[in-house]
Amino acid sequence: MMWYNGSGLRVLFNFAFKRSITIACFLFLVLTSDVYADIENEIVYIGETNAVSVSSENSGDGGTSYQLGGVGLLADGEMAGIEVSLTGPGVLSFDRKVSSEADWDWLSFYEVGSGQKNRISGTGGDWEHLSVNVGGEADAGHTFRWEYEKDPVQEYVGADCGWVDAINWIPTYTLLVNNGSGDGVYTSGVVVAISADAPAVDFEFDHWTGDTNTVVDIYAVNTSVTMTSTSLVLTASYKVILYAHLVVNHGSGSGSYPFGSNVEIGAYYQTGKIFHRWEGDVDTIANVMQPTTTVQTVDGTIYVTATYSVLVTVTNGSGDGWSPVGSVITVTADPAPLYMDFTEWAGDVAGLLDDPTASTAQLTVPDGPASLVATYETSISRIAGCYGRTFSESGAFDGVSSDSSAGSPSGTPAVKLGGSGIVPDDGFAALETEVFGSGTISFWWKVSSETDADYLKFKVDGSETASISGTKGPWVQVLQRVEGPSVTHTLRWEYVKNGSLASSTDAGWVDDIVWTGHVPDPVIDPAIKSFAHAGGMMTLGFLGERGIPYTVYSNASLNAIGWVPVDLTLVEQYETNGLFYFEGILLPLVGQKQGFYRVVSYPAPPGMVPISGGINSGTDPDFGVYSLIVSTFYMDATKVTKAQWDDVYS
Repeated sequence: MMWYNGSGLRVLFNFAFKRSITIACFLFLVLTSDVYADIENEIVYIGETNAVSVSSENSGDGGTSYQLGGVGLLADGEMAGIEVSLTGPGVLSFDRKVSSEADWDWLSFYEVGSGQKNRISGTGGDWEHLSVNVGGEADAGHTFRWEYEKDPVQEYVGADCGWVDAINWIPTYTLLVNNGSGDGVYTSGVVVAISADAPAVDFEFDHWTGDTNTVVDIYAVNTSVTMTSTSLVLTASYKVILYAHLVVNHGSGSGSYPFGSNVEIGAYYQTGKIFHRWEGDVDTIANVMQPTTTVQTVDGTIYVTATYSVLVTVTNGSGDGWSPVGSVITVTADPAPLYMDFTEWAGDVAGLLDDPTASTAQLTVPDGPASLVATYETSISRIAGCYGRTFSESGAFDGVSSDSSAGSPSGTPAVKLGGSGIVPDDGFAALETEVFGSGTISFWWKVSSETDADYLKFKVDGSETASISGTKGPWVQVLQRVEGPSVTHTLRWEYVKNGSLASSTDAGWVDDIVWTGHVPDPVIDPAIKSFAHAGGMMTLGFLGERGIPYTVYSNASLNAIGWVPVDLTLVEQYETNGLFYFEGILLPLVGQKQGFYRVVSYPAPPGMVPISGGINSGTDPDFGVYSLIVSTFYMDATKVTKAQWDDVYS
């Protein structure tokens, strides 16, 4: 028996059992296991039990200890003690201290039946820690005793007692490793390294068998096992080396097999994925689309890989569903809500798109579930009735917004500049766009502000050309010529506040912005939406932009040549989401039994300018009441001096 007392080592004795089983006892310098038997309830008082008590004296754990004896509690030759009965091998440890007549009154520890005692006596000694490894079979019983015994002579020294504290029992278990190394006796929870012996000729290590539940990798020659609360038996097994090899990635079935064997392979389950198909050397796979199938081995190595699909979730768009990892799919954003435009894609895989700012984009499917969200923002150009035009905002935060209750003449939402509490004193909210060349800008506006103090202004190239102020003004249309061919002009609407006070809504509104330039610059292609035929006449309707001259062409076939313009008058019917619905009545070409129609927006031919279409009505002295509808047309641009005009006019 080897004892550790905290400061040194002393060899005292070996325990022996009646079955000639020797307890192998050795030193435990550090006990690292957290698993130990709580034997507090198994302690039994023996001898003069009235001299056994619980004492506040302790070995440093802040608790209590067992006190055996005490001044006046034991007569000469009497003993007080405790004992505990344990089963199987393990490590028993405890702390002890004595205060007695040296070499006469003893604190002893021993196993019943061993015939040997480990004892101490005297005063002034400190606590000492002892631990012993107890061997034997799993069902072997052991009874251990701690006794304080007085000599027959009537005399006491010190506290005349002994103390026992921190009694711990940690069972140990046997690990038997067949065909390998690492066996021994260990406590539960200990991680033990194990290694398989070198294989015989024509064999190779296969895997570990036996009690393998806590083996880290049963297919590794060198691995580890975590001891449990039972003894373990592990065996290293080997297999014959064959020449046909099968390697299954992400699945089962890998191994060496005789040539021509039909081997079952199975794809592993992977969280968040579904099996897609087998890839690699698939020529001899029975069904590449089934997760569990068979493959026939050949003279050589076969490599197969289970591939998977993941769920791609697309919010506000299409393209979602299960898609193979690594494949490229197309995602398309839903049409934007009214008066909004697509902004960009958001989500955990937006960075994998070829263009996150495109409403239709390509996604390389990642190795895990993915989500995308199409996002939208308010479109000032749609609200202002001029979809496609680019606007910039400046001034107060949220100073430019949409107002569906502004009562715009078009019956649609209007652009709102400012609002109660939005623009601070001496602040502004502005909206501006750029146009090219000469032309005419028209728009409707109104204001609700502190009269003659806060203004809604319109500026061209930084110069104010119009402004309104007050609280009760109606919607007013503004027509403004902009001169300067081949020059870019900046058109700006701004709500400007003075240094104090606010009145009414404290805002301005703008709507139905139309730019009719000498050089039309269409933003969108016209889209035919309706076509009806009745009474020998046809009605054609399409979506387009105001201020752009459109021409309807007809052809008997879809040939590249043969298209001719159709004589018809286009009328703006209504606004829809920033675009305008145009409609016109036309007659089929003479002799045409079938035809195709298209709407084209062309810039003005060189040397010509567009004349905006419209309706004019009144009373003519010669012809009476009239109503004239004129569509946009082109005419030669000719400079006329005032003298020439006066000459013609006179």
